[in-house]
Amino acid sequence: MQREHIHSNNSNLHSGYCICVDSICEGQIPIVRDAASFVIYETEEAAQREIVEAMILRLQEFLDGEREYDDAITVEEYVVPVQVHSDGTILPAHCKL
Repeated sequence: MQREHIHSNNSNLHSGYCICVDSICEGQIPIVRDAASFVIYETEEAAQREIVEAMILRLQEFLDGEREYDDAITVEEYVVPVQVHSDGTILPAHCKL
């Protein structure tokens, strides 16, 4: 898949979307990274498509006998609107500093 994303090390404040999961220890955490940073998607749809493509892969692994059914159909990832600050800090869009 061709990812449409913005790296979090851009110098201007901008908004985008992150794919996150909930962690017992850390709460909401972004999970998709590339070599440079967390991946920030330009559109909500681009982030949603990434989740769907991962789900399709898990379903295919189930059909191929490589993954259990419950694991294949479970989707823990979700999309969060974020603001990326000039220092690379990524915050949910609803947070105000």
